[in-house]
Amino acid sequence: MKKDLLKVSIRQNAIYLPPVEGMGEKKKLTSTTVALVAQLRKMGYGVSEELLHTINEITPAEQMEVFQVMKEVLGVNLNWAPLVKGWDTPTLIEVWRTAPYLFDGRAATMEEVFTVHKHGIEKKISAKEAEELAEYVNSL
Repeated sequence: MKKDLLKVSIRQNAIYLPPVEGMGEKKKLTSTTVALVAQLRKMGYGVSEELLHTINEITPAEQMEVFQVMKEVLGVNLNWAPLVKGWDTPTLIEVWRTAPYLFDGRAATMEEVFTVHKHGIEKKISAKEAEELAEYVNSL
């Protein structure tokens, strides 16, 4: 199986499986197919009937490879990955009404976000630039 192609397809919310030779009538689902679909479901993915029967035609080793690559691409083995799925990133519209800022409220003003905590800023900026940036964000 082409692992790189599988990784790219998963990043595009698809699963690439190479064509299976001689795939004709639909066979009874194997236990490994059922287990793989159950694991995919736990990660929030469903499969179409066509994909289900294609998965059923590949070997258990290839099914395991699909599952391992999905876990790798989605970051499921990382401790923080399950938390990311439920993150609700707020918009900056009317952010001026929602002080204090940052996830723990440690910045009292938007200027403090940019000057003291340097949130999202990789280079050194002047006090005037920080003030202008805060003014812009607060105007949204």
